[in-house]
Amino acid sequence: MADREHFWFMSLALITHEGLRYYRRTGVFTAVLGATRFDCFEEILASVKEQTPELQDAVVLAFDVQPNHLTA
Repeated sequence: MADREHFWFMSLALITHEGLRYYRRTGVFTAVLGATRFDCFEEILASVKEQTPELQDAVVLAFDVQPNHLTA
């Protein structure tokens, strides 16, 4: 299970009536066996938008997902 644990970050931009706003989200994600990076991106983005409904129309500027375990 630990080998499927990943750290991720996502930066987003949203145009509002006040101008352009930027957001950053980070977390740890456990990928299902056989998941692709795109699968992870889609699941994480859906979760971010569910947790922060005002980001429904936001555009993802950057995204990365990497194994969370650091090797010695």
